[in-house]
Amino acid sequence: MKELTIANLIRDVEKKQFLLPTIQRGFVWETKKIETLFDSLMRGFPISSFLFWEVPDEDEHTFKFYDFVKDYNFYSEDPRSFAEFKKAPHMAVLDGQQRITSFYIGLKGSYIPKGKAETPQKLYLNLLKINADSDIGDDDAGLDNVYEFKFLTDDDAAKRDAETFWFPVEKILDKKFNESADIGDFLIENNLVDSNTHSYLKLPYRILNRLWNRIKIKPVIEYHLESNKTLDEVLNIFVRINNGGKPVELSELLISLATAQLKDFDVENELINIVNEVNNIGGEKIFNVSNDFILKAFLVLCGDPSKGKESIKFTIENFKPQRMKKIRDEWKNMAQAIKSAVELVNEFGFNQRNFTSNNALIPLAQYIYLKGNNIDAYAADKGKMIHWFISATLNGIFSASTDDKLIKFRNRLNESHENFPIFEMLGTKVKSENKIADELIDALMSTNYKFIKNVLMALTILYDGKVDLSTVDVDHMFPKIKSKTLQEMLDQGVTDEKNFQTYYEKFCNTLPNLQLLNSSENKKKSATYFSDWIAAKTDDERAKYMAENFVPDVDFRLVNFKNFIDARGKLIRKKLAENLKAHGVIYFSAAKVIPPIPSVSVIDVDKKTSARKLEKIHNMALRIKKQFADAFITSDGKFMIYADHNGVTLDPAAQKWNPGFHVVNKDLLTTRISLDIILQEVVPQNIFVEITKANVDYARKIAKTQGISTALKYLESTQYK
Repeated sequence: MKELTIANLIRDVEKKQFLLPTIQRGFVWETKKIETLFDSLMRGFPISSFLFWEVPDEDEHTFKFYDFVKDYNFYSEDPRSFAEFKKAPHMAVLDGQQRITSFYIGLKGSYIPKGKAETPQKLYLNLLKINADSDIGDDDAGLDNVYEFKFLTDDDAAKRDAETFWFPVEKILDKKFNESADIGDFLIENNLVDSNTHSYLKLPYRILNRLWNRIKIKPVIEYHLESNKTLDEVLNIFVRINNGGKPVELSELLISLATAQLKDFDVENELINIVNEVNNIGGEKIFNVSNDFILKAFLVLCGDPSKGKESIKFTIENFKPQRMKKIRDEWKNMAQAIKSAVELVNEFGFNQRNFTSNNALIPLAQYIYLKGNNIDAYAADKGKMIHWFISATLNGIFSASTDDKLIKFRNRLNESHENFPIFEMLGTKVKSENKIADELIDALMSTNYKFIKNVLMALTILYDGKVDLSTVDVDHMFPKIKSKTLQEMLDQGVTDEKNFQTYYEKFCNTLPNLQLLNSSENKKKSATYFSDWIAAKTDDERAKYMAENFVPDVDFRLVNFKNFIDARGKLIRKKLAENLKAHGVIYFSAAKVIPPIPSVSVIDVDKKTSARKLEKIHNMALRIKKQFADAFITSDGKFMIYADHNGVTLDPAAQKWNPGFHVVNKDLLTTRISLDIILQEVVPQNIFVEITKANVDYARKIAKTQGISTALKYLESTQYK
């Protein structure tokens, strides 16, 4: 640890041998704090050590430095000025800026505080009074200052009485105070003497002597000097030592450097504007992006791909003048790309409440940026972009090695010349629309209450983004039962408590047992059994609730929990698929779902159709079903292949169908009755015909008593309505 007197420190500050790197925040101390610092100095209290950096020659003119503030004006926007210096050894202050600036202002400058007339005030010390009962050097003042330092105008300082003589602190640096004896001469010159002995007064002598000693004689500045350090290393040191008070982030330091290098562009304020605009998309503070996020996104969007991960790190290299000029030139375009990406996910109901990582927005912004912010150029890709965004979020892609992932996705997007490369972005080798659709729905169905944001994402899709997440809670439909007694469980029909508990704990937190419920209603529901809670509703209320929350019409007692989970799981899986499909997030490839039928493409069905031919239709449907398709008989008597995959029905109008098939819109099928209702054990298949319920009931009886052929023969004679 090295030492330095305050007088020598101020001398070197004046010579510009001590400078402030632009990573430093501005001076913020008020006059009271400066006065307390000088009081601590006089009382011998520690004023903490300092950290200086010996600036390498190559960095002296690569980056900007500030001079120390000498005359502080509260009403000035920024009293700092850039240092202009000749070649010489320079020390950059990493720790101690506020204290050194305070000493500099007190000993060489002035201060115009808030609320005062714009008249500079200087620091003075009262030589005729101390705030302690004992002699100088003892501490009886507690937290109060012992020595009366005060910022005053010259007029106020000129006032004098029996307990007041204001000494201008800056005078202690004058050459006239080179020796202790000079202090006595000053006191005599200013009539600070005993009227009887004509010798100088002891109190002002002791006060002034202590000030002289602390400023010019005693080396109270203890500092550590960092040599042979790169600026990147210095930044990391600075972040570590500034962890008290308001924490300093590395990005803040880089922003300061960037602002200093672009004199005509205020990086800090521009960042604040972007952050505010983004966070308020869709409503006040709906999102939660930071300066760090915006900077990282900019580095990804306009970084040099040849430098890989190094091009997006928060390092000095990426904030040098040439790089910053490129960022400045592309600032508006990149900012617009980020805002468009956020608007896109918000359009689908996503915000800070239901996704885990803002970094998943960056590849979306990059794709939009590559498309020149032209919405027409990427409108057709919105569904794929959201598909990837949901998948990346649910799978925690950005939970670790973020820079590696961002570079990987940047490269894949740069290699894509036309459309959003969904398969490459998902990292799937099998390029099947059906496969990635299933995987996305599986991921949503697998969400668990323990990862609440993922659950909220799934529920947002389930409710089609129509619920304000700020007004609802995620509710367990069947509540947790740890506090339930055995008798209560018996009342709910549970007899095998152990096996039931195992299953219940496994599925209680899963999506089929979760719903979005108004916060006040959720508090009322609390741990009430679902069967009791839903029974308390009126018939109309219950019907409305069940429809809105995809609740199956089953036994709601605890004993039926497994059946409830299975039944609701099927309902919400289908609804998730429908909602995702409606927004173009998933789709199924008709070419891969519908197999070729070599011998028959159109089958006419009318009243004369034989039972044998109907059986042929039935067998064909069975074969098709194995390859994920359903067969329909249409109202105009044509056999129709209608694609279906895991319960997800497609709109034929949106698909490219084999021209050999006769296809009609499903809306034409006003009544669809599945033969597997009639022939449950023989036909696990959907062949739909338009018939009445009475026809179905009668056909079911025939099937059970007289067999399939007779049932089909009956249907042969049924009039289509």
